[in-house]
Amino acid sequence: MTVKVSKPAINLREELADLRKPTGLAGEAMLRAETPQEQFNLIGAGRRNWLINGDFQVSQRGDYTSATAISSGGTLYLDRWKTEEITLSGTIQQVVDGYVTGSNSVKLAVTGSSSVGRLGIYQVIEDYKKLAGREVTVSCKLKATAPNCYLWVYDGSSYIKIAEHSGNSSWESLSGTINVSSSASQLRVYVKYSSSAGNSDTPNALTSSDYFEVAEVQLELGKVATPFEHRSYGEELALCKRYYQKVTSSTAGLGLGMVFPETTALVEYSVNLPVSLRAAPTTSTVSETGDLEVKYGSTSVDVTGIDSVAYSPDYAHICLRLDCAHSQSTSTVMRLRANASNSGLIFDAEL
Repeated sequence: MTVKVSKPAINLREELADLRKPTGLAGEAMLRAETPQEQFNLIGAGRRNWLINGDFQVSQRGDYTSATAISSGGTLYLDRWKTEEITLSGTIQQVVDGYVTGSNSVKLAVTGSSSVGRLGIYQVIEDYKKLAGREVTVSCKLKATAPNCYLWVYDGSSYIKIAEHSGNSSWESLSGTINVSSSASQLRVYVKYSSSAGNSDTPNALTSSDYFEVAEVQLELGKVATPFEHRSYGEELALCKRYYQKVTSSTAGLGLGMVFPETTALVEYSVNLPVSLRAAPTTSTVSETGDLEVKYGSTSVDVTGIDSVAYSPDYAHICLRLDCAHSQSTSTVMRLRANASNSGLIFDAEL
């Protein structure tokens, strides 16, 4: 018995035309993805950017919207970003809506002139061990007025150049993919004027008219630079508070809470922080800012230092013993208050 099977005719021209339809950048990236995890990362399921404050929203330490002289290398101005300043001197500035509306940038400008030196910013990644031996992509938007402005990664032993700006004073999108060393002892992302060797002091000569401005810095798993992940200000602030917090009053005379005398030289002050700190605070990581005083009745006495710090295991509840000479008994309740605007306590757990 003969069985006849018939199939609809196929228009080869139409089929080939369908194959030629553009997929777009996102579609091409999905097609190039080699694992389900890489596709998971590309569609934005979960957080992608391993850097915190990559769009320079948060500035807990002060207002740097005007150019501020960089005091030294390793100083933090905008949250999570340290400065690098070797031989070259410069200023740092948070530029609101600097790249596009709704996206801040940070500007580092050269002061004076030099044919050697480095000037830049970098972020130390806390969970670098989770990236060891894996492929990551680093990207940013960068504008620079002179050559030798680079995007770098440092793994504890080697500087790895990601990309270089042309130095033509226009915004450029820079990105590159690397394999993080399985023996990496740390991980830092840099944007800086430097030599092509990364940490050598031999960039092109720079003058006081030179600067670079950077926005939307991102480090993500995979081999494709995806669009920058914009997090809300509230979420970004909470992430930054893991490393740095202040308990202050913007107005002089306002109370920061109750204190209780332990001796005539010490008072006890307890505070619940909104976010747990990265590491346990100590007398070297808690400091007084401005002018604090203890008030009881009509008497005010200054807080002169921090005697000791006790904390709960999650570092969110902290009890301080403050140096304060007074004449009250241990049954007295007193008030800790700011004697000047923006006075209070700083809790610093930065890497």
